[in-house]
Amino acid sequence: MSDDSIPPILRIPVEITAKIFTHCVPDPASVNPGAAPLLLTQICADWRAIAHSTPTLWNNLHIEVSPSPTPRTHPAAVSAYLARSAACPLQISVDARGAFPSGLAAAVIAHAARWRRLRLHIRRADMAALLCVQGPFPMLTSVNIDVYERGRGEPWTADIPLLRAPGLRFAYLSVDFGGYLSLAGGRIGAAVEGLDYTVGEDVQGELRVIFGLRRLRRLRLGAWNTLPDGVRPMDSSSLGTCRWKTTLQTLELHDAAWLPSALVLPSLTALTVKRVSTWAGAAEQLPTLQKFLSTNGSRLTELVLSIDGGESRCLL
Repeated sequence: MSDDSIPPILRIPVEITAKIFTHCVPDPASVNPGAAPLLLTQICADWRAIAHSTPTLWNNLHIEVSPSPTPRTHPAAVSAYLARSAACPLQISVDARGAFPSGLAAAVIAHAARWRRLRLHIRRADMAALLCVQGPFPMLTSVNIDVYERGRGEPWTADIPLLRAPGLRFAYLSVDFGGYLSLAGGRIGAAVEGLDYTVGEDVQGELRVIFGLRRLRRLRLGAWNTLPDGVRPMDSSSLGTCRWKTTLQTLELHDAAWLPSALVLPSLTALTVKRVSTWAGAAEQLPTLQKFLSTNGSRLTELVLSIDGGESRCLL
């Protein structure tokens, strides 16, 4: 076949075509024949060969399971999709409003050693299938876990090895999931730098773990239960006599009563305090805030108070 008979688009070097293909893949991608990367395999044999031999086209996958499963959630399709990613680190997102099929879970778990970013929005009934995977997780750096059911459930007591992945840097545990998962006992990796979490029943036990994370830079902390008057879960009487010292830079708390008088935060640059019910309540909490800032405010550049749905932001 002469060069003149080859369509100009097929004369583009394979490496350049593969690079162009990567810009066609949506984020997140899905097992959808009508969108890249699967769509690229249906144009011609040449493009199919290029797409199948380009692992970076297949290392990002979003799986959606409706209450009535569709063909797009077929385990064989997911297995074939992920197999084409070769040894690339994976970004996996699961949104399962319906029951998560065991075959589909197995297809995802088969590549657990290559998970880099994992986002799960699933039903509580399906958590065990995905959260109790034993690993190892050498590539995992980010975990985002949410559940569809609102409100407290039975406490989650099973071990979650992925939260102790050696390279885990960021963990988001939603209110409805974190509210009944206890981090007490060291159930999270020591390398975590960013954490969104809701404290459950064992307040002191969990806070000891959280503020023992020496690399923690950003913390967003909520609580299920309103604290009784006069109770300060992070004061020296509840956390012990030692004064904790962390490298925390950004702190968001659900209530001023959580301001950690037992902590020394020399690196803190941003503080947000939410759920102050009224301006009068804010005035009552002012001494607490002033005391905290006198110890930890030397490098603070941003202070945000959210009061009854409003917000007051101060750049210092």
